[in-house]
Parts: sequence; structure tokens; C-alpha cells
Amino acid sequence: MTVARRVRRTLPHAVALMATLAPAQSPGQVPDATHLMAQRTVTIERSAMAVWPYIVEPSSWKQGNRLTHAGGPWGASGEVFAARPAAGGAPDYYVVNAELVPYRRRAMKLVGTDGTLMGFATYSLEEHDGRTTVRYDVFAETRLPAGLTPGAADTARARAAVAQRTSVQRFDAELAALKRLVEAGPPERTGYATTPDGVRLWYREVGRGPDVVLVNAANYFAASLDALASDTRRVVTYDIRGRGRTDSVPPDKMGILEFDAIDPEVIRQAVGAEKVTMVGWSGGALAAYRYAEQFPARVARLVLLTPVGPRFSPWWEDMRKNSAPRMDPALQKQMAARVAAGEFAGDEVARCRNGAWMGLRTNWPDSTQWYRAPDVCDSPNEIGSRYNDFVPRLIAKLGLFDFREGLSRFGLPLLVVHGDRDNPPLGGSREWVAGMAQGRLLVMPGMGHWPQYERPAELLAALRAFLDGGWPTGAVAVPKAPAAKAP
Repeated sequence: MTVARRVRRTLPHAVALMATLAPAQSPGQVPDATHLMAQRTVTIERSAMAVWPYIVEPSSWKQGNRLTHAGGPWGASGEVFAARPAAGGAPDYYVVNAELVPYRRRAMKLVGTDGTLMGFATYSLEEHDGRTTVRYDVFAETRLPAGLTPGAADTARARAAVAQRTSVQRFDAELAALKRLVEAGPPERTGYATTPDGVRLWYREVGRGPDVVLVNAANYFAASLDALASDTRRVVTYDIRGRGRTDSVPPDKMGILEFDAIDPEVIRQAVGAEKVTMVGWSGGALAAYRYAEQFPARVARLVLLTPVGPRFSPWWEDMRKNSAPRMDPALQKQMAARVAAGEFAGDEVARCRNGAWMGLRTNWPDSTQWYRAPDVCDSPNEIGSRYNDFVPRLIAKLGLFDFREGLSRFGLPLLVVHGDRDNPPLGGSREWVAGMAQGRLLVMPGMGHWPQYERPAELLAALRAFLDGGWPTGAVAVPKAPAAKAP
């Protein structure tokens, strides 16, 4: 089956951005020039899920040191990565992960060795049957000082053009390096597994061997756990029903509690795994626990990452209270006005991305880092009425759950990872493992809701220790809460 996904599209926004940035021309001043200098594409024999983390985190494939950046010619803020420092110590260009416009619009700043801004580039990813085309549109900027004679201006432009061409050549080399690195990663396979009621569940598998890590919410994990894969271990992620690349379904068949044990069992059988280590993140922790509880013979270990608590009350209400102060009323008001004005009419993807941008900021201790989370808005399941059907139905069902009785009999090794800056309260994570002989809680200081993107190295080290049969450094047992006294 042919699968085509447009993962990023930035060129129209870049053009609109340039139109707003044209400086006013003063009498006698040679106008600045901004023009499309080159278009570069490279095809990588991997899915966009595998490519995207390298784009988000350029330091993973570019040489150089990470710098701090604020301001800049466009008023952008974020991180800047110096790539390939020149002999004199100045970088050839920077990569700016910046909020140029809402939702993951990043640009490559081309900077000459003398520090002069030469231009910038925007990128997009398109996937067709597991092959990803990365396209970069490289723009040149020539900023000339006021008062130059026509001859001097021509000379300055010629020098700038030479420097720009040199930067683009180095840029081409970086793209080639990206291709080599991504394609050298663990083997990747994707496919569909069909449930007994006829729903096709999309899954992605990397690595080899009998040891299998099964992770729900593939669209939110992307390739963040690929580093766990090896010649003896596979990492399998899948999209729950009604979400991501999995089939769209009516509300009564969405991936809510009654399907949480059925669907992962379908995936386990599809990939030929005898046993799995189940990983659940956020609300997906409930699904992972339900599967481990009902199929204990098929689960070796269970990991819950930044989970909601094991019962609705009080943990759900407390999570909402913790989230409220992080919302930006001005942004919410602005978004409501844009919707009312019809700005997103006929463009559900844009509406989804702008809405997600506001929500994601509440889940990160450093709100400028929200861009690290993957984009899920390119899937029809994540936009419009389908997602709006899912949320209220999920909340209504969650009001009925309380897993404490089952936890008292749970006998599998259980690791819970919690960020002390997360919205779900720590008390809920403690309750998951309280009194368990084989349960441990790992609290990561300064971390929010996305450990796979905020602190990937630490998380991967913790998971490796757990998968190898031990406990990660810092993981502790939690004593059983004392019984309540009778009135």
C-alpha cells in the first residue's frame, strides 16, 4: 500500500516572513537583496519518523558546540548550534531552532566566517513508502551599508555571492552526512496488523532479535527510542486505534480502555514476539498497565513514563490544576480570535498545529523547547472532529477507573519515570509502585512531561539498565501507604 505523508512545509511561511522583514530604504542606500539561491533535496531510505529527530536535534549530526541565542535579525529565540567551526574560530553557519512562526518553523542561518549574515534556509520532509525526501530552500541575503557608491555596492555583492556559494557547498556536505548517518541506523520495517474487529493498527519495528520493547503512541515517540534497538533487541511502536496512521474508527471503537489489552496483543503476535517489555507514556500508561495486567505471561517488564495516576480521583483533578497556571491566556484569546475570524477555514492541519503549539508549551519546564515534540497534525486522525470525538469520550471513561486493587496483586517488574516539573502529580506516580517488591520510582529533577525529548540520554540509560534486568541509578522503592484509620 502506498503511504504518502507531508511531514513539514515551511516555504510559504518563509516567503511571508521575508515580506515582513524587508528593511525600509533610505535615500542613497543600496537596497538589501533577499532571493532564493538554491534548492537542495536528498532522499533518505528511511521513514520520516527516523529522519525527524536528526533535524530537530542538529547537534546529533553536525559538528560544533551548542550556543545560546536570543533576539537575532527576526526577533527569534531558541537554541543556536554552531556547525563546523572555521579555522579562525567563527562558525560557517548556525542552525536556529526558533519560533519564527507557530509550530516548528526552523531556519538555517548561513553566516560567513567574519560573522556576516549570508542568508538562511527552510526545510520540509515528504515521505513515500518509507523513503523520505528532505528539501531545503536556501535563501541569500546581502545587507549593504548605507552610502555605498554603485561600484562599491557591486563589489560587495560579488564578495557576498562567493561566500554564499561556499556556505551552500558546505551545506550540501552536511546533507550528505545526514543521509549516511540515518541510513546506517538499525533496520526499519513498517506494516499493519488487523484486530479481530477489523481495525488495521499501524506499527513500526527497528532492530533484530527476540527481546522486544513494545510502545504505544508511535506518533508521539517517533524514533526517540530507536537507540535501544540492537542485533538482539527490537523496538516496536504502534499507533492506537483511531490515532496516528492506524485506521480511523467511529467513536465507539476508539482506543479507550476496553481495547487497551486487545490491540497490543495483536501487535505482539504480528511481530512474532514471545514476550515484550511494555512501555506506556502519559495516558498511554493506562493502556500499557491494562495489557500487562491481563496478559502477564506475555510481558517481561513494564515501564510507565510520566504517567497519569492509577485512579481518576484525585490525580486527574490535580493534574488539571497543575496545568492551568502554565496556560497563556493571551495566546488562548489570540487563538480564539483567529478561529472566529476564519483564518483556519478549510485548513484543519494549520488549526491543529497552532492549537498544539499552545498546549505543548504547558508540558515543558522550558517552554522554548516544545518544538522537540513530534508533529502529529499531519494525520487526519489528529485533527477536526475525529480527535474532538476522542477527547471527551476518553475523559468520560477515565472517570470510572481505579487500578489500585489490581496493583496489589501485580507481580511484574515495574519502573515508573516521573519528572518533578511535570503536570501529573508525583503522588500518582508514587502510588503506582507503593509497597511493590518489584516496583521502583525514578524521579528526574527539572524534567517535564516528555523525557524522550527533554532528557533522551538519561532516559535511554535508565531503560537499558531496566531492560538488562536491573534498576537504573536513582530508582527507589516506595513504601506502602499506611491504612486509613477508622473514624
